[in-house]
Amino acid sequence: MRSVPLILCTVLAVPLAAQTTMILPSPQPLAANTSLPFSAGVGRYQQWFAASQTTQLAAEPIRIDQIEVLAGSATAITTTLDLQVAMAHASPSGLFATFDLNYVTPPVTVMPRRTLTITPAPPGATVLTLPLSTPFTWDGVSPFLVEVRIFGNGQSGQPFNFDLRGTSQGLGMISRVYQNGNASATSGVQSAGQGLMLRFRTRVGAQTHYGIGCRGVNFIVPTASTLSLPTPGFNWVHQLDNAAGQHACLLVFGFSRTQWVTPDATIPLPADLGPLIGGTGCQLFAAPDMFLIGFTNGGAGNASASLSIAVPPIPTIVDLSVFSQWVVEDPGSINSVISVTDALWSIVTPVGG
Repeated sequence: MRSVPLILCTVLAVPLAAQTTMILPSPQPLAANTSLPFSAGVGRYQQWFAASQTTQLAAEPIRIDQIEVLAGSATAITTTLDLQVAMAHASPSGLFATFDLNYVTPPVTVMPRRTLTITPAPPGATVLTLPLSTPFTWDGVSPFLVEVRIFGNGQSGQPFNFDLRGTSQGLGMISRVYQNGNASATSGVQSAGQGLMLRFRTRVGAQTHYGIGCRGVNFIVPTASTLSLPTPGFNWVHQLDNAAGQHACLLVFGFSRTQWVTPDATIPLPADLGPLIGGTGCQLFAAPDMFLIGFTNGGAGNASASLSIAVPPIPTIVDLSVFSQWVVEDPGSINSVISVTDALWSIVTPVGG
């Protein structure tokens, strides 16, 4: 594994706060009290958030690491909740009544089952904090959903008096599906425009896949990943897997996913690699402003490679977007020349995450 410095001198970003918050739905519609799902007893709940409102507040992928539930106009008792939280990207069309049909990406259990306390607070203040042990990475473009399973509470699993801040005026912004009495219910009642108002805490720095790889030897598409997010002052290790064995590979990376500026021309991205290097059927999704050369080790279709980039110890590069993609020499590919991975959109995170 080799390491080279990441040259960022001409593209320094303005430093941002490591954490920020956003309340969804946004803009906030008329508030109304609701009991679902936290004070309604045992049950399963999903709430969908349209992408259009999130993209107004966050113009790039973000990590969500905490959710806060807000008080309605009246509250009553302090009690405990036995619950679990998952998140996933969702369909632009909203929710189906069948819970498991609503995941566009595999659901991430962001908070494993645990017991938390819900506490009375003034209207609009936080009554319940859901700390996410596994942050959810929003991809910057898609709707997403929050799923809550309530297994029990300090009231013997029964509904109790506690108003939560919600709305019934969120048509096109939110929707929900709920079934009471069973935390593992398969379907529930779908209600468009209704749901909770939630405060999400987000962190700078994230990574998401985009684009489509093209298959190589044995009809296998190589895959790209990293061992961490890029962080100032640390090595950033890129991993190639499921590739052709004993062949050269190229890790390209740059600062645009929409264009590649060369001395002679500006090439829109994605670009067909057929005219460029004979890689017909494969596309370039990341501007190759820089590149590293490596060599794959392993058998056909299961070889791997690893290359490291030394990220400069410059705090002002936090929140900088870097786009990367692997190109693999592959005589067994669909074009007998190369195969490629999909691309990664990575955003530099502050030291300490």
